[in-house]
Amino acid sequence: MKTVILVRHADIDVGAGPTADDTPLNAAGVTRAETLAVVLRSVGLTAIFISPVLRTKLIAAPTIVHTGLTPKIGVTAAELTPLILAGEAGDRILVVGHSNTVPEIVAALGATLSAPFLGFDNLIVATISAPGLATALYLKYGMTS
Repeated sequence: MKTVILVRHADIDVGAGPTADDTPLNAAGVTRAETLAVVLRSVGLTAIFISPVLRTKLIAAPTIVHTGLTPKIGVTAAELTPLILAGEAGDRILVVGHSNTVPEIVAALGATLSAPFLGFDNLIVATISAPGLATALYLKYGMTS
């Protein structure tokens, strides 16, 4: 059985970076990143996947420091699903993506979301019992966004 924890990048101020891909987290986002690290402290993560966008790197940073894992870049469903299902990423994986990529990955893993994936405070726990057979638990963490 594999567990995949999926979050969206944390809170940002639109237009705060020199480009959309270089937008940093705002103060609430930095706090959320620290909260995520606390929430995941006892999970025993085996892999962390992030997109190449700065805000995903920044929300994962405290968790990366805590776990000592080197993040892998790439968070599309086509990139991740085969790695996860084949067991190449271990059995407890964190994926930090975006409002459009997280739902695609959840679906590719064989689960469905019970609500729209829009806020920064969403945390999805997808449990995969067999390829194409997964459930998704929809949780919240940190301050309501």
